[in-house]
Amino acid sequence: MKRAALVACLALASIAGSAAAQSPSEADHYDPYSDAWYGLATFKGLVEGNGFNVDIRAQLEWSELTANDVLFIFYPLAKVDPSKLSSFIQAGGHVVVADDFGDSKDALAALGLLRAEVVTPRATRYQDGRAWAPIALPKSGHPIARDIDEVVTNHPAALKQIEGATNVIGFEDGAVVVAGERGTGRFVVVSDPSIFINRMQQFPGNVQLATNILRWLNRNGRAR
Repeated sequence: MKRAALVACLALASIAGSAAAQSPSEADHYDPYSDAWYGLATFKGLVEGNGFNVDIRAQLEWSELTANDVLFIFYPLAKVDPSKLSSFIQAGGHVVVADDFGDSKDALAALGLLRAEVVTPRATRYQDGRAWAPIALPKSGHPIARDIDEVVTNHPAALKQIEGATNVIGFEDGAVVVAGERGTGRFVVVSDPSIFINRMQQFPGNVQLATNILRWLNRNGRAR
């Protein structure tokens, strides 16, 4: 049985711990059970539909992970230990870090990437002409870019590639999806976690992107 550990340690843990003080819209941000605009219920269903069990954690115990797990980290509000993340990947673990303005800077540095916080990435087109919704395009023939014409983003940051990774989807001045390998593991970094929220999963290219990421990290069925 395949398994994806969908970890929200981070925004979800922070919000869930003080739900009474949050508005309903804030409480839904990256909640894997929420059907609201910013919830992740659609993505959770997609993961399960691809044959994975979803194990949602508010806190991450690295010792409980194995090389067969696929780890998703959404918008971390607590520091992601760069050495443990790197060691997990080197040993064969598979990771997705989906973050724009959270606390993954050190973790991305450990993967050889620099997060560039671009206010408005330069794009050739914008969804419905909205400046906050630039359309990102495939930048390589990587398997994650397969069958994707465009990806609609929502207030994205941008990634500057340094070394050892492929710019998969991006803009003129940076990447929004980067993929690479370390040791026997694989990683994907997405600089706009809202690509996975319910509202953004209504765009075909965004759904295809999520599906392609799962397939690439599945490693031909070897991931649990």
